[in-house]
Amino acid sequence: MNKKISLGLAISIAVACITITFAVTMSVAQHTYNKLVSNLSGRTDTNKIISELVDTVAVEYYGSISPESVNAKTAAGYVEGLGDEFSFYLTARDYSDYNTRMSGKTSGIGISAELDRENGYMHVMDVYKGSAADSSGLQKDDYIIAINDEDVTELTYERLSGVLSGQKLTTVKLTYLHESTKKTANVMIGYSSQSIYGEPIGSVGYIRISAFYKNTATQLKNTINELAEEGATSLVLDVRGTKDGTIECACDVLDVIVPVASIENGALATAVFSEAKGSVKEVIATSDTESVTLPMVVLVDGETSGGAELFACDLRDFEMAELVGEKTKGNDTYQKVFELDDGSAVVLTVAKIKPYRTETYAGGLVPDHEVKLSRARSEIASAEEDEQLQAAIALLNNKVNS
Repeated sequence: MNKKISLGLAISIAVACITITFAVTMSVAQHTYNKLVSNLSGRTDTNKIISELVDTVAVEYYGSISPESVNAKTAAGYVEGLGDEFSFYLTARDYSDYNTRMSGKTSGIGISAELDRENGYMHVMDVYKGSAADSSGLQKDDYIIAINDEDVTELTYERLSGVLSGQKLTTVKLTYLHESTKKTANVMIGYSSQSIYGEPIGSVGYIRISAFYKNTATQLKNTINELAEEGATSLVLDVRGTKDGTIECACDVLDVIVPVASIENGALATAVFSEAKGSVKEVIATSDTESVTLPMVVLVDGETSGGAELFACDLRDFEMAELVGEKTKGNDTYQKVFELDDGSAVVLTVAKIKPYRTETYAGGLVPDHEVKLSRARSEIASAEEDEQLQAAIALLNNKVNS
């Protein structure tokens, strides 16, 4: 039996629906307006302070003013004022260098080096085969003490490191210590940076991933194939201290290793934007059918950050690797680059990253096997002295032999 409602009741229901819709619309509009007014007020205050500062400096400052320098420093200071270590401003020149580095094409002499804080020298961690440094006789664990006759110290380290990644076909003079013997060499810059280094340690293939650039995935694929041909039956993937590169490139590297992602939306990484943007989710990358079937362990530490953390987290989420080492940094943020009208740019944190299965790694990834080093990594002279690496090798050997 059909039930009918009166015309009056129908009108009352319609009016109620309209009222509710209007109330909700007004609430959202009010929230948006309040936010807009708040932002406008803050922007007005900022503009007022800057305007007063410019006027004061123009009248009172004793010295010449470089508008280009002032503008760059002001922009950098504004971004720095956000209090986010992962957001930063780039001048037009810095932006060009940044793009080159992210492409993996940065020229150099073919070494991986770190500052030795005890003596202030540049400690050579790796020398890449076929590089200019390799040809010059520079070896792993040498110490570069001067570049172009300028001493390498803790204060000059960053600037002199930049000299080694300068323009191609530039020759630099290195003064270095090899087993306490001082040597010199003129080295030609012209070697594209390698973010992957691999070597066999018995039946274990050791792979160091120093960054996640556009060419890292190809380098990793080639290195895994080479190690497999040399008889490697398992892999140690070392991302200790790794923080450079992008989330997208980390996903490209993951895609070399993992099979098709099948749970939820199949995303290797998902960007989750702020509530102000409606908590919108954006899939960063998915994976294909190609995968690596060798047993794996990932080495991590407190400086493993960003894309390197996603890499380690996803491999564990896929149940393809266990983590060995120390708790990671906990940087689950996602950055985008925005180019400005003058050719400069800002790298800005725009979202949080949701990995494949784990909810978040914002608090840092706790390794499956926590192993602390008895001394700094820069002081470790061989694989035998690296407790974390040895723990990973033992774990893999047990898996392969069980």
